[in-house]
Amino acid sequence: MNGFVLPKQSVLSASLTLSGRYSLSHWDSLLIAACLEAGVDTLYTEDLQDGATYDRLTVVNPFTSD
Repeated sequence: MNGFVLPKQSVLSASLTLSGRYSLSHWDSLLIAACLEAGVDTLYTEDLQDGATYDRLTVVNPFTSD
């Protein structure tokens, strides 16, 4: 295996739902849907709003100061 994993149909469907529900871009909703499918609880990124919650996924910006 080369290390690439293609998204399942369920991830693509969830991505469309998330995109409409939260007004996300296609790529952001696809990332969030993949995280939710994989059971990820916290996503560390500077590209989404710090502290935002999408279903059970919480976004943390590692570059913000408290």
